[in-house]
Amino acid sequence: TFVEEFFNRTIFKWLLHMSDCVIALTKTMASYVRKYDNNVQCYIIPNGVDLKVFKNNLHKKLEYRRKYGLDRDKIIVLYRGRFVSVKGFIELIYAIDTLNKSEEIRSKASFLLVGDGPLRKEAIKKLARYSNCKIMNWTPRSLVHELYIASDIFILPSKWYEAFSLVLLEAMAAGLYIVASRKGGISDVLKGYKRKKYLKNVSVEEIAKTLAEVITNWHEENIGNEYIEKFDWKNVITEIYSV
Repeated sequence: TFVEEFFNRTIFKWLLHMSDCVIALTKTMASYVRKYDNNVQCYIIPNGVDLKVFKNNLHKKLEYRRKYGLDRDKIIVLYRGRFVSVKGFIELIYAIDTLNKSEEIRSKASFLLVGDGPLRKEAIKKLARYSNCKIMNWTPRSLVHELYIASDIFILPSKWYEAFSLVLLEAMAAGLYIVASRKGGISDVLKGYKRKKYLKNVSVEEIAKTLAEVITNWHEENIGNEYIEKFDWKNVITEIYSV
């Protein structure tokens, strides 16, 4: 926006000039910094997750589904994040509404939205009538892995210029199939991770179309695993550390 650009070319640029170095989370973020000061020294130090917590509990997929009242035999699509416009949440709400008009999708998939924000009321208003939609508050950090392990697909339709979305690492650690936009450092984080599909744009139509393709072809394309403990954990670790 104009305000952001004005801030970046004044205060942010001055702060960079006064700094000895900048720690960036991804190469994309480092290039963003150098846009305003090409001489600043940048070090790239990515975020991380506790892999042991995920690895040691992958066999509890069905247990976690029972705990959170999720369908045992359906494909669970998870969104975890702020319920705000810049995250593409309003488009996601209407995309889920569109998808649920299809009996085939309703019979195959359930949608789990975890978080909070100003669009919560809109989500409840639009999706409460569907039995395959569940809206949850934030869970304690110690229990976050349970939601990912219980799920199959993670959706991040962000319109925000993401620095380093930690939720992607959590989804990768659980071996989920990821549907996401390419904003900011998202492509950096998912580089080398094979179980993904990028949105061409953040719109209701594109989100609905992409999720429908993944859900409809879940078993035919060998995308899904009936039980997450069968997933190649060694490969997941390799992909995460290749970021």
